[in-house]
Amino acid sequence: MDIIDPHLVVDRRPKTGANSSRLRDHNERSILSHLREHGPGSGGEIAKALNLSSQTVSVIIRQLDEQGVIRRLDPVKGKVGKPQTPVALAPGGAFSYGLRIGRRTANLILMDILGEIVSQRSIRYPYPTPIMVEEFVEGALDQLSREIADAAQKRIVGIGVAAPFELWNWLDGLGAPKRDADKWRDYAIGECYRNLTDLPTYVANDVNLACMAELMFGRGTEFRDFAYFYVGYFVGGAVVLDGKVFHGPRGNAGAFGSIPVVANGIEDAQLISTSSIFVLERKLAAKCGRPVNLRAENGHWTDEEDLREAWMDGAANSMARAAVAVAAVLDISDIVVDGVFPPPIRNEFVKKLNGAASRIDQQGIHPVMFHEGQLGPDAGQRGAAYQPIVSELLIEGSQLT
Repeated sequence: MDIIDPHLVVDRRPKTGANSSRLRDHNERSILSHLREHGPGSGGEIAKALNLSSQTVSVIIRQLDEQGVIRRLDPVKGKVGKPQTPVALAPGGAFSYGLRIGRRTANLILMDILGEIVSQRSIRYPYPTPIMVEEFVEGALDQLSREIADAAQKRIVGIGVAAPFELWNWLDGLGAPKRDADKWRDYAIGECYRNLTDLPTYVANDVNLACMAELMFGRGTEFRDFAYFYVGYFVGGAVVLDGKVFHGPRGNAGAFGSIPVVANGIEDAQLISTSSIFVLERKLAAKCGRPVNLRAENGHWTDEEDLREAWMDGAANSMARAAVAVAAVLDISDIVVDGVFPPPIRNEFVKKLNGAASRIDQQGIHPVMFHEGQLGPDAGQRGAAYQPIVSELLIEGSQLT
């Protein structure tokens, strides 16, 4: 099993003196990456785009077709010469698992190379413990694998894991005893999954992986540079530069929740204390007389409108100021915002953010513009699932850095 540091990329591209098998591996990755990024194409078009010989591309396409990773489409007629037969990534051509370890839920999905979720399982808990999540994953892996054919099971390339940075520091608010929270401190997630699967395991920060999913399947088709805010139980962030998620030297770049803001007259507050979902949940819980989980109980978003609007106004004012600070440092004007909101609430929140930003003095920088993310609560597990596909099949570093 490969245990990959969350902010490192292993470069498998051929070095000087590389043998033919390594070169072929690189060319295969190049062709698959081209098909993912540009869609179907003929062998001639791919060869021209990648500066490869037609014979090389033809041989690789035949092999990938035999393996079921790509599929041939109907020939395109109407051009001079022999009709061209485009190829495309095949649904089910490769699969991977994606696990998101959250503070109150864990989700495991099986996803294919096109980014489609084949099946999924989830578990809720008051707070997570390593053994609880391990037992859930062990059972869910068996269930999910049985939902695809035996031949397709051989195309599962790995498991990606999305987990909060220093999870043990964020469980006290859920009532977790310190002894249970501390069990995560020395728990090597990838190492411990050796007993569950022989697949390569990739572990990274949950919001960075949610951002990667947005880059691959959401607004990343429009923006090559953007800051990403994810509003969950705690608000977090990530950064995309030149079409790649920037993890930072310790894997925690874009920790926007720690940005200082002024809130309710408190000058040393952090964004996490104003714009996180737990702030609204606690107010709703006090009003309802019981705990509230907005991720699991969407109906509460439309209850107690006054409380929701007051929280959204305060959260938007704080986040808009944080985003302007980020824009001033990174020269990024596009800000993508997603979270556990239902889409209509997310839309309303983004409108409030743009309104709040318009009232801030942004002289000297390009004014920020907030945009809705497109993946919602599924973002973390989808990013986790696609990380093994990027690392095992595509040109590593093409989407991650």
